[in-house]
Amino acid sequence: MIGRMPAALQADLHESTARLLAIRSPKQALRALESEYEHILRLILPVVIEHPRLRRPAAAAAFTASFAALAATAEEADELLSLFSAGTLTAPGTSVVVAIGLLSAAAETYAAASVRVHQLRQHQCPVEVAQLASDVRSAVLGEVDASAGGIAMAKRVLDGAAGRVTTRWVVGAVPLVGIGYAAFDSARTVQRVLRIPLPRSEISERS
Repeated sequence: MIGRMPAALQADLHESTARLLAIRSPKQALRALESEYEHILRLILPVVIEHPRLRRPAAAAAFTASFAALAATAEEADELLSLFSAGTLTAPGTSVVVAIGLLSAAAETYAAASVRVHQLRQHQCPVEVAQLASDVRSAVLGEVDASAGGIAMAKRVLDGAAGRVTTRWVVGAVPLVGIGYAAFDSARTVQRVLRIPLPRSEISERS
């Protein structure tokens, strides 16, 4: 999965997933996931602003869908459910869920940021890193209250776009159906970021 991301990001993604795979405590995993996602978000945005490779929404949606389909076939649904119901990361492969959640979020973040940058430039709007981060975070995770703390935000990574993997893999217990659902669900991130209101363009401010 990491090999399909831009080369400039692959080493950092390897390091982030390795750190998550080494964790066995659920609370530590959630805290680490929040931190790793924000770390990856900060790395992705400069790369995208310089080279927003995914221009068309359809291409961006296909990119995220391919990651979601891979994630949907990576583990059995019962391994994923154990992370939420058992309260401990006891099964040997269960920690993979958290790492795949991060990779899924990274892919959706990259795709959403790419199409958003093209949209902003098409409408002659300024591309500001802080605002782009806010737009992309909202599209990927939904509205997250920063005051809720790291654990709450990390759960949104799992329960939100990246961790819509939960529903995706439960549906994935039905062969082929789950893969199709995962692809469809992840692609909606692209549409969400494009529906966020645009800032005022420089031309409109001068007129």
